[in-house]
Amino acid sequence: MKACDSLTRRLAITTALVVPIGSFLTRSIVDLPAWQHVGPIAWAAFSRHADIGNGVIYYSLFGIGSTLLAVATAISFRLTRASSGLRCAIPVYLTAAFAAGVILATTQAAPQMLSIRHPRE
Repeated sequence: MKACDSLTRRLAITTALVVPIGSFLTRSIVDLPAWQHVGPIAWAAFSRHADIGNGVIYYSLFGIGSTLLAVATAISFRLTRASSGLRCAIPVYLTAAFAAGVILATTQAAPQMLSIRHPRE
């Protein structure tokens, strides 16, 4: 059984690197500046500021970009999988499915978060 083809392997490795690096950048670019802005206020205030502040653009680009990368990996695998087996198929397709699931969940959660401009005290 031949291993995953080279494009699929490169896409899978890139996806595996982008997600943790993106999480680190999320903390550095979005979360820490938001914490500095809100101080020791409730988590809801922090989340609201992060999601409505730098997070609006960053989360959108990162979320959509990483999902597209996962789907591109699955498509590449599908087009070249004749010589690959189940060993590659399961993680490739699960990654794309989970990434799509996160986007779907975000379409439900984001409008709720963005609608809360000021907390009730």
